[in-house]
Amino acid sequence: MIDYRFEKEPFGVAPDPGMVFRHSGFADAFEALEEGIHRGKGFLVITGDVGSGKTTLMRSFLSRDDSRLVTAAVLNTGLGPDDLLSTIAEDLGLSVPPAATRKDLINLLYDHLLKTFASGKQTAVFIDEAQNLSLESLEVVRMLSNLETETDKLLQIVLFGQNELRVRLAEPELVQLRSRIAVHRHLTPLSLEETTEYVRHRLAAANPAIPVSFDHNALKRMYRLTGGLPRRINILAGVVLKKAAESESEIVTEQHVRAAEEEFASLDEIGAEERPETGGMPWSTIGAWFVLIIALVSLTVLRFRRMREESPPPELPVSSAVRAPSSVLPASREEAPSPERLPLLAFFRANAESFPFDPGILEIARPEAVARSLHLRWRAIQTTAAELRAIRLPALVRLRALPPDQFALLEPVQGADSESVLVTTAERSSRLPWELVDLAPGTTAVLLLPETMPERLLEFGMTSDSVLHLQEALVRFGNFSVTPNGHFGPTTLAAVRDFQAQVGLTEDGVVGPRTLGALLSRGLW
Repeated sequence: MIDYRFEKEPFGVAPDPGMVFRHSGFADAFEALEEGIHRGKGFLVITGDVGSGKTTLMRSFLSRDDSRLVTAAVLNTGLGPDDLLSTIAEDLGLSVPPAATRKDLINLLYDHLLKTFASGKQTAVFIDEAQNLSLESLEVVRMLSNLETETDKLLQIVLFGQNELRVRLAEPELVQLRSRIAVHRHLTPLSLEETTEYVRHRLAAANPAIPVSFDHNALKRMYRLTGGLPRRINILAGVVLKKAAESESEIVTEQHVRAAEEEFASLDEIGAEERPETGGMPWSTIGAWFVLIIALVSLTVLRFRRMREESPPPELPVSSAVRAPSSVLPASREEAPSPERLPLLAFFRANAESFPFDPGILEIARPEAVARSLHLRWRAIQTTAAELRAIRLPALVRLRALPPDQFALLEPVQGADSESVLVTTAERSSRLPWELVDLAPGTTAVLLLPETMPERLLEFGMTSDSVLHLQEALVRFGNFSVTPNGHFGPTTLAAVRDFQAQVGLTEDGVVGPRTLGALLSRGLW
C-alpha cells in the first residue's frame, strides 16, 4: 500500500482557507452576501441541495476578519420561537433574564441593535437548516426584520436551507416574509468541468509528497455517481483514494472508482439521512487519525449540571466566527475542534443524549447557545474542589497550573475509585486524587443542568411543581416521610438540610444548582 503523505487531508473537513473551492456559484453567492449585508438589504436567502456547500459558504463568510460586522449563528432550527430569540440574543453576547417574555427578548435585541448600529457596525444573524423552522418561528424571524430606524435596517437576516425552504417560503401564510427577501441565491451542483477542477484543487492544496492524480475517465464516472454535489464527491473521492493507495497507484483510474462504488453506496446511504449540514460523515470511514480524536474524546466523557450563587459565565475563548473556512464538504470524518476545545466538546457530549453537530460548531457559536440547543442550561458558580467532589457532576474549571484562557474538565470517577477524578485538558487526560486538584483562585465552575430542572432557587415558603419534584426526590433519598404537596415548609427544609449535610454541601436549606446537581448525580431527580 502506498502512502501519498498529504500535508493535509485532501477530502476532509479540517478548517483551512486553502481547501475552499470558489466555483462560480459559490463566488456569486459569497459576493451577494457581502453586498447585501453591508448595504443593509435586510433579508437574504441561500438555498441548495443537501451537500451543495451552503454551510461551507456560511462558515467561509463568517471566517473573514470584518470589524464592521457583528454576527450570530443559529445551527439548531428545531427550537421554538422564544428559544430561537434567546439563542440569537445569547450568541450576540446578551444576558437573557430567566423569565423573559417574547416582548422582553425583542426589546432586549432592539436596544442592543441600536447601540451596535450607533457604533457604525452591522449585525447579521445566520440561520442554518432554515427549512426546519416552524411557521411560528418564521413569523418571529419576520418580526425581527422589522427592527429598523427611519432609514436603515438594524438587523440583517440570512437564511440557509435546502430546497424545501423555497417551497416553505412560497406558502400563502409567509407572503409578508417573502416580500422582504432582497437577495436569493441557489447553489447548484457542480458541472463536470467544475468537478474536475474541484478534485484537482483539493489534491493540490493537500500537497502530497508522492503526486497522485485522477484520470479523465475516473472523474467522469465520479461525476455520474455524485451528481456534482461536493459532499458526495468528498465521500467518494476519499474511498477511491484508499483503493488507489491499496493498489500502489499514482494514477486514480475508473477501475479504482468502480472498486469503491459498493463502499460509497453504503456511506452515501447513511449520508442521505437527515442531519444538520454541520454534521460530519459516518465514523466508519477512512482516517485513522480521526479514530484517535474520537478515542481522546471518549477518555473525556462526562455529564454535568447545577445553579444558585450564579456569577457571569467564564469567558471561554469563543470567536464570533469560524476560525477558518471548512472545506467545500464534509467527507470521511468530523471536523476536529481546536485542541483547547476538546474538554468543551467532551463536556457537551457527556451531558447530552446525543451531540448532533459537527464539532466545528464550537468555533461558531457561544457555548451557552450550544447548551440551549441541546436542551441544557449553562450554569456558572463560584466553588471549590471539595464542593465539586460532593456534587459528583462533571465541571468545566480553570486550574492553577493552566494558562488563564484554558479550561479543564473534571469528571468524578464513580464506583470503587470514587476518591479520584478524571482531569482532561487540551493536552492529556489523567486520573488524580481529589486532594491534588488545584483550582485557580476564585474559580468559577460551569455545570450543565437539563432544561427541565428548575431555573430559580427553591426556598422556604415557596409552593410550586418544582418543590413537589424536590419532595419526591427526597422521598427516594429516604429522609422525607410525609406526602409530597409542593409546599416548601419546615419538614421540607429539614430534609433538604439533612441531604446537604450527608453529601457534603453547605447546610443552607436552599435548593440551587449545587443541591440539584447532587440530587441528579445520585439518580434522585
